[in-house]
Formats: sequence, structure tokens, C-alpha cells
Amino acid sequence: MSTVGYGSDEELPFIWGKDIRDLLESNKIPDSIKGGLTEKNYASYFKTLVMMEEIQLEEDMRSDDMECITMRKRENQFFSMMVPGVAERRPSLVRADHIFAKLASEQDDHEYQGLV
Repeated sequence: MSTVGYGSDEELPFIWGKDIRDLLESNKIPDSIKGGLTEKNYASYFKTLVMMEEIQLEEDMRSDDMECITMRKRENQFFSMMVPGVAERRPSLVRADHIFAKLASEQDDHEYQGLV
């Protein structure tokens, strides 16, 4: 049995400020978005929108994490697993995507990296 997911938070491509994440988790709108788009807040408005989009993308990827799954050994060096939703193109796995897995039976946090 193992856990498969996007990887640890330190490996995510974009780590945004805790303040924006905290606001979104408490269902509040950041101040730079509240007032709408103006000439004066153009840069901060779109910067905040990009941060919000990246946070949502991260959450979407995390929703595809799978726990306690069984991987089967194939051809002496490969492993396979069933991923629900692939037939419907969800989650979208493409060549060169990375998969991170760790054994559920081990107490350490050693992660193995696989390639689709």
C-alpha cells in the first residue's frame, strides 16, 4: 500500500504568501480585489488574481491525491496502478508528469518519484 500525490509543499512550483491563502480559506476577498480594477491598483489587482488562480490550481491537484492504493509490479522495473477518472481525462496525466509515492507501512517520509 502506498500514498500517491503531488508531492510535499516544498516541491510545489509556486508558494504564495500565507496572507492570501488565509483570506481565501476564510472565504474573504483580498482588499486589492474588493474595490474592482482601477488605474491605480492595476498591478496589485492582477497579481492577486494570479496568486488566487495558482492557489486554486494547487488545490485542484491535491484533490487527485490518492491514499492506501495498491501498486502492481510490471516488467521487473515498472509499477502500475488504477487511477479513477483517467478514462474521462480526469485527472489529466500526460507523458513526463511526475508522481510521488511513499509506502504507507514506513514511518519515515521518504518519497519515491515516478514518471508517467
